[in-house]
Amino acid sequence: MKNIAFLLLVILFTQCSAQQSGWERLFFSDAMGTPHMTSSELDAVDPFEGLGKYGGHNLFDKSKYTAWVEGVEGPGTGEYVYLAMGKKFPEQMVIFNGYQKNDDVFIKNNRVKTIRVSLFAGFMIPGDVTEIGMYYYLRQFDTEEVIGLEDRDGSQAIDMPFEQTRVNEFAEMSKKQFMEEHKARLEKFKEDCPTCSTEPSFQFFVRIEILDVYKGSQWDDTCISDIWFTSPGKTIDVIPPDERITEVWEDMEKAMIYVNTDKRSGIVLADGNALEKARNLDEGEYMDITLMDVSPDKEWAQIDYLYTQDGAGRGEEYSTLYSVRYLCMIDDPILGIIYGAYGFTEENEKIYLDTADGPLDLEKVLEEFLQQRKEK
Repeated sequence: MKNIAFLLLVILFTQCSAQQSGWERLFFSDAMGTPHMTSSELDAVDPFEGLGKYGGHNLFDKSKYTAWVEGVEGPGTGEYVYLAMGKKFPEQMVIFNGYQKNDDVFIKNNRVKTIRVSLFAGFMIPGDVTEIGMYYYLRQFDTEEVIGLEDRDGSQAIDMPFEQTRVNEFAEMSKKQFMEEHKARLEKFKEDCPTCSTEPSFQFFVRIEILDVYKGSQWDDTCISDIWFTSPGKTIDVIPPDERITEVWEDMEKAMIYVNTDKRSGIVLADGNALEKARNLDEGEYMDITLMDVSPDKEWAQIDYLYTQDGAGRGEEYSTLYSVRYLCMIDDPILGIIYGAYGFTEENEKIYLDTADGPLDLEKVLEEFLQQRKEK
């Protein structure tokens, strides 16, 4: 508790000092690799002890099973989140409104009806970091926009409501102003570390403020599951929740396994040639992959790796489980099996992987997989 009080005192002092010079100095958590800050969160924990269940880090884990939930009394109007968007200004913001874990949770909690979107140029002086995050100086763009959201699950793509040319000019002007106003501190940093770069880190930031909500049927907590930023040519390493997987198929000649959805086709799930190359096999040893089974909901695939050696006939077979939506293999420690996977079964509307040790609950596998992603 003392740590939190001290941190808040430091943040308050530095923010007031920074605002006097036209900049706002804010402290951002870097949990999950993206600088972010929320005005509140439900069931918040000491930041020195870990991440809260409903923290802002959930907004970019690409999982509908988690959400940022504001933590004040009432519907949360006026609460906000700051998110870093990277060095290049994105063209779209993709929002997964509400808590999309399932239909029941979605309806029982508030969803966002209207937001205010504000844009910032952010700069960090080298070394201005702590054990749990970093400080950025933020300067706000001269316009804000109010945007309405639909009351539905799935994604909602919103064109960023700021003109690209003016944004780029604003970023350049802000950098010149920042370098001039903080010249003395940057020079002092260079004296203390002659071999270090004095170039400030730069990112665009967006602040999303809740203005109005769709009321939940049971709880007065307002939730957002995910927020992404995209630009043409940028690839997404998961299939979005609102995209229905229609087929998982194998091209045996090319040693490739692909995924089709209702919006795209030919998404690579497993590349046998790349996998073989990565294994650094001995001379005369070969690897192949084969699609053994696909779960009824097409969210999972069992892919077997086949190892053979010249003159040895059929070799060793190794069973793997792939998350089709996350386009990756599930690590062995999560599964606890290597041999003896026999495809998928369904019972009481739940899907299992049949193994030599009995059925493996794939809901639990997904939970542990997503937790592992957060910790990396």
